[in-house]
Amino acid sequence: MKLYLDDVRTPPEGWTLVSNVKDMVFLTAIENPTHISLDHDLGDTDPDYTGYDFMCWLEEAVFCGKYTKENFPIITFHTDNPVGRENMRKSLESINRMLGQLMTIKEKKALLKKLETANKTCFDCGHKYGVYSVGCSSVYESKCGVCGETKPITETRDFGFFSSTIRKLKKEINETSRP
Repeated sequence: MKLYLDDVRTPPEGWTLVSNVKDMVFLTAIENPTHISLDHDLGDTDPDYTGYDFMCWLEEAVFCGKYTKENFPIITFHTDNPVGRENMRKSLESINRMLGQLMTIKEKKALLKKLETANKTCFDCGHKYGVYSVGCSSVYESKCGVCGETKPITETRDFGFFSSTIRKLKKEINETSRP
């Protein structure tokens, strides 16, 4: 489904016209559209809300985990309001940053496998995925079992074998895999 938020323009063929933000939020939440095109100013059809208000709702939905990289719609703006366009663009940039930080199930499984099989780690990966648990470590130059870079490394046991991150990833994968 393709949704077109506007108060005066006719949508392109194949698009569904939505004239107010309340209906746009509702349809987006239940229909999972593939494309969304937004006007900013909605005139008399929705004097209290704008396309930017919809983008704020969408940003919160992404933050709350209602969207992933895989199911997030393509967003475009067709507004003539330059300030409104810029505000909506900044909101979309924020959404894209959040989505970029999210991992797909495939990425989570690949990371889980790396963490479970790694026996040595660089300190960057160690601090990112584990908790440093010793006061002194044997450090030598080698290939990190997580990121694959050659740099000073230590054993994964110095970072608790990444146990907390491994548990978290397994839980996230199991929750997502349920029907």
